[in-house]
Amino acid sequence: MHRGLKISVVIPCYNEEHRLDGEGFLTFAQKNPHIRFLFVNDGSKDRTREVLESMFAKSPDALRVLSLD
Repeated sequence: MHRGLKISVVIPCYNEEHRLDGEGFLTFAQKNPHIRFLFVNDGSKDRTREVLESMFAKSPDALRVLSLD
């Protein structure tokens, strides 16, 4: 694999507050620095946005969050 290559994985989210394994994603991201996750919150009505923002705060180099109304 090319040293500077990053792989982005897009994960759509809708009302995932109770299903998101935040620690699992963070652990995976730490072990695989060439992979980035983009979580797209598509108008969730629960606390999905807050969960994603908390994950991003813990690992801003590996996670991105896009929240849509």
